Amino acid sequence: RRTAGLQIVAVDPLLDDPRMKRRLSFAYCGCMLCVGLCFGAQGPAALALAEQCGIVHNALSGENTAGTPRDVTKLGEMGIATSLDAIAGIAGTLLGGWLVDRKPLRWHWVLCGYMVWQGVAFSSWTIVSSFPQLVVASVAWGFASTLPSLSTQAAMTWIWKGDVAPWMQLVNAAFGLGSLIAPAVVSLELRERDSFHWTYRAIGLLGVCVAFI
Repeated sequence: RRTAGLQIVAVDPLLDDPRMKRRLSFAYCGCMLCVGLCFGAQGPAALALAEQCGIVHNALSGENTAGTPRDVTKLGEMGIATSLDAIAGIAGTLLGGWLVDRKPLRWHWVLCGYMVWQGVAFSSWTIVSSFPQLVVASVAWGFASTLPSLSTQAAMTWIWKGDVAPWMQLVNAAFGLGSLIAPAVVSLELRERDSFHWTYRAIGLLGVCVAFI
């Protein structure tokens, strides 16, 4: 049956088991870690991604293939892609929230689906080679980018109720850890390999794996 707001998880008898509550809580932390990794990795990789899509040339060196300063006039296209992924995130959150409300006892399936989608879409940035492809990949990732963080924080409140404070701090710390680690790893790969692909694929794979915990 449909229930309102913060009562969704309370009707699940499995959550009377403290071990299940802890297991779910650590799984939510894994989701937030992946979300943090995704957001944190995008900044350092932005210019390399622009170069990959032909928006600028030799973005990291500051010169184009002719040895002259790079043309940044088309970097606005990156802003367009970023704006579109934000709009897609709003749409994805609205749809996800509606699905959770319709199937409250199966809402974890919605979360798992979004984590798989997010992981695959994030990895797809490694294969785009033009601005239209970048837009498609950005919208695909953006659609699944916000619901996991919103739903896991809400779920912590549903599960722990008045004892939620330390668990809420933990789940947000997981996001912060991901946001801290990702820029360093991407920057290291860019420095060593002049690429961000392995890091992006690893983050995407981690997101898919967390969905099945």
